[in-house]
Amino acid sequence: MKESFKNIFEACAGFSLFWSVCMIFFCLLSILNTGFVPIFVQYTCVLSVCIFLISVLSLILFNVNKKQEFKRGLPAFNLEKAKFVILGTFPGEKSLCAKKYYSDNSNHFWILLGLKKHDFKTLKKLNIGLWDVIESCERSGSIDKNIKNPKYNDLSVLQGKKIFFNGKEAYKHFVKAQKQQNIDFKVSEKNILPSSSSATRIDFKTKQRHWNKIA
Repeated sequence: MKESFKNIFEACAGFSLFWSVCMIFFCLLSILNTGFVPIFVQYTCVLSVCIFLISVLSLILFNVNKKQEFKRGLPAFNLEKAKFVILGTFPGEKSLCAKKYYSDNSNHFWILLGLKKHDFKTLKKLNIGLWDVIESCERSGSIDKNIKNPKYNDLSVLQGKKIFFNGKEAYKHFVKAQKQQNIDFKVSEKNILPSSSSATRIDFKTKQRHWNKIA
């Protein structure tokens, strides 16, 4: 709902600015040609400027007062029996809504593993578990960099398992969690995989070569 209002304000601001420029240009032409400006043009110009200013102020207030939403992550999948665990940072919006890991079709996670979407049965057969470093946090949208006030999962339960990180952000938060929780077991930086997100600036073949390490 908030995003809809924001889009309306942006559209009003853009249109009123365009209309104001047109009216000002028309005023200048009227002054050059006739020496005066019609009253209706004056009123329209003033009204357009007012709408533009109101829209801009509304957008500023919207962004200033916008609070990041508190969100809770998903429970671990197949963690107890898994030999390998793929750790993400925190689920995206679509995954949180579906209550299933990697539900966004734009995410390459399932393709990189050579599986169909939500093929959790095969993950179990492959002894692969899924989890995230962050249990809950404040975040707007699905971008990891927007995460604030993260609360980390108890990562001590991962001791003895081979951990793969779905992106550098997951590893960075894991290191922070280690310090907070005094976790003494080490993980290899070689197991930091390119993020499965389609936003990652790595070609798919290179990304897949790294993900083939999971075996």
